[in-house]
Amino acid sequence: MGYSASPQNQKFIAAIHTKSAYGDQVHDDFGGLVANQSGYVDVPVFLSSVRTWLSEKGSFVDEWFDESHVQLDAEMISYKQWKASAIIFCTGTSASRLWKALPVKPLKGETLTIKMETALKLIYNRGVFIVPSATSQYKVGATYEVYQLTEAITDRARIELEMGVGSLLKIPFQTVAQDWGMRPTSPDRRPMLGRHPDFKNVIIFNGLGTKGVSLAPYFAGHLANWLTDAAEIMAAVNINRFKALYSKS
Repeated sequence: MGYSASPQNQKFIAAIHTKSAYGDQVHDDFGGLVANQSGYVDVPVFLSSVRTWLSEKGSFVDEWFDESHVQLDAEMISYKQWKASAIIFCTGTSASRLWKALPVKPLKGETLTIKMETALKLIYNRGVFIVPSATSQYKVGATYEVYQLTEAITDRARIELEMGVGSLLKIPFQTVAQDWGMRPTSPDRRPMLGRHPDFKNVIIFNGLGTKGVSLAPYFAGHLANWLTDAAEIMAAVNINRFKALYSKS
């Protein structure tokens, strides 16, 4: 509660409950905090809309990126039939010969889609998050797996998430779908932005980790400001912090 008492954080707090406030839906014997200025992004809907918008402008190509077709020149980047003054790599956990020195590590996560007869009053988050989706169902997540990086859903993750939902909700639910993905993370949990040490027109925007949805808009703007000479890249996210690794690549 000490953090919530700080004056600069008051605008983010709608209420603090020291006893059960939503006991008809969740196990909240000790209360909890209701946040202001919060919500969620339906990522599949958002990405589909952005793809459509870019396609209508002739600015999106729906194909797998093949780095072997990238031709580097001091003044120009060529990729198949396209030419540009620079290229920005936003390739997540995909391997890259140009960025092999950077310690981008995959962190697997799995989610569930559940349905229930009763609509939830809030987005609940304790151990797991439970948020609504466009299909009037709910998304539950997420697991964190560093070592078992199989590209498939697992019973282990399903059981973990179902136990988390069961310990939070009082409402019966049914699992209707399961999904998985890989998060690109960095050792210090900060994004990686900057210029390649050998090719000045090769840029990276990666390592957004588990908070990519919330971090991406801010740091995309930050990168754009840097590219237009309006600002310097923050030291905390600049890839220069990994400069010692370049000599080992």
